[in-house]
Amino acid sequence: MKKLNVDTFTYMPRATEHIPEQIALLQTLEAKGYTYEVAGDGIYMDTSKVENYGELMGPNYKKRIADLQAGERVDM
Repeated sequence: MKKLNVDTFTYMPRATEHIPEQIALLQTLEAKGYTYEVAGDGIYMDTSKVENYGELMGPNYKKRIADLQAGERVDM
């Protein structure tokens, strides 16, 4: 982590230690209509419903997202 210039923390929680919280969050997102299901694969977040999704990509993030082609990052 140090070589990657990532800050260290006093406590590093494990995802497996917080399964009930993750389930509750997923249920909240589902209730608000922010998810969709891919049969046999899982439940995903519909990022098109998040106005500023991708903001961490930088100042031109909306154009960069718009320029993405289906299947460019993952297989269809």
